[in-house]
Amino acid sequence: MRVAISIVLNGAHHLERQAKEYCLDTYVDKWIIVHGASKNVHCTAWCKEIPDKYHKKGKSVDATNRLLLGLKNSHDNIIVVEKDGMWEGKVEMFNAALEHVTEDCWLWQIDIDEYWEKAQMEGAEKVLENLGADVGAFTCDYLLSDDIIVRGAWGESIQHGYRRLWKYQPGRKFLSHEPPKIEGEKTQCPMHLLPRFKHLSYYDYADVKFKAAWYGNHENIHEGWDDIVKGKTPLPCGIDQLFRTVIPEDWKKTIITYR
Repeated sequence: MRVAISIVLNGAHHLERQAKEYCLDTYVDKWIIVHGASKNVHCTAWCKEIPDKYHKKGKSVDATNRLLLGLKNSHDNIIVVEKDGMWEGKVEMFNAALEHVTEDCWLWQIDIDEYWEKAQMEGAEKVLENLGADVGAFTCDYLLSDDIIVRGAWGESIQHGYRRLWKYQPGRKFLSHEPPKIEGEKTQCPMHLLPRFKHLSYYDYADVKFKAAWYGNHENIHEGWDDIVKGKTPLPCGIDQLFRTVIPEDWKKTIITYR
């Protein structure tokens, strides 16, 4: 059995891609989508408080509400989880999703802006099974546009990878979201043995603007992004040209270049 968990706020454009272009609902036995805004607490305390213009009593202000209702009503394997008001951090969101996982399964965290092919998911599960591992972490093609990609510790995540797959038994809970960790983990599969997914976290201008308003130390990123994707900043360039502020030491070798 394969279960995917996604969280979403103002992600109508990604929901449409996931359902229509990538058909994620056909890859999994159950897709649990947790909707809403979360407070900047616990492992996401580095974020700022979400500005009021980005939510209405914790719900999206774009077409996400309508799309979720349509998906829920038209797909037996899609579950939408919501609450009144804001979530107490993203760990609460993911653990609310786990309440709907009642069988042993391959559990995937697929952020709404992360895109997979079915064969990649099936292959990753086989690798974990054959190695006796129960956690999978992945690198990715981190795209700022169709032709521009990020290489290095930030974005591509060549140091730690994105923990996105678990061999899961019901009752285990998420301990943290950044990075995602679940109770009872044992062995993580090496990243170089697993496929790369497509990550469009900074691909749409609306997402970049939102992150500039919400994420800590991202205040200038929309200006840096705009200059890069419009060709005003020559490539390759360092990640500092995207952030336009002081960046952590381990990010400084990250390069933005043509794909």
